[in-house]
Amino acid sequence: MVKKAKILTIIFHSIIVIAAGHGMGIMLMLDLVSIPSIIKNGFELNLTNEYESRFLITGSISMIGKIVLIVSLFSKSILIKNILVIQGIILLLISFGVLTIGDWFYESLFIISFCSGIPFLMYSGRVTYLMIKQNK
Repeated sequence: MVKKAKILTIIFHSIIVIAAGHGMGIMLMLDLVSIPSIIKNGFELNLTNEYESRFLITGSISMIGKIVLIVSLFSKSILIKNILVIQGIILLLISFGVLTIGDWFYESLFIISFCSGIPFLMYSGRVTYLMIKQNK
């Protein structure tokens, strides 16, 4: 049950809508583009910048969080599995927060990403609940 919830958490995080310019995409596309770009150009985190300037850091944190959650699916040790799940969810929540923190009254792009991320928030809470319940 926890395994299925982890997979759904990764899927829901991957389909968070990213609105940029005159189009839209999903977080999974951002994940795949951000890592090579950051390796080549480096990154800078500045939460006062515009929505589009946060894409590279959001995508890289998101990709690392998903990889950590996927590794937790194959871990044998319960302690290591729990640590990896907590770290993975925290990284995914940080990437979601970096993407959605902004001036909602000025730009509606933050709202679009936040609303499409509500299923991810619900399932990350479910994974945490199931993990705590399983360890009792």
